[in-house]
Amino acid sequence: MERETEKSREGRPFKERPKRPARGLAIEVEGGNIEGAIRALKRVIQREGILGEVKRRSFYEKPSEKRRREAREGRRRRAKNERRRERRE
Repeated sequence: MERETEKSREGRPFKERPKRPARGLAIEVEGGNIEGAIRALKRVIQREGILGEVKRRSFYEKPSEKRRREAREGRRRRAKNERRRERRE
């Protein structure tokens, strides 16, 4: 059931959006070891690249800079995969 709230400038009522369940990381604390849980959380954040993403989004990135960054990251990724392939052979 959608609830109508305030009216917009055009006179039509706004419709309230349904609440979405929160998503996110979950780290379990085992045996009251908070320090271990914090270290595990930091590892997950580092591996997922969340902190870098937050820092990058804190300022506006021009589209041309974004393309250059993504191209640079792609070159890095391809070089890394190539090095891995060479080690296997």
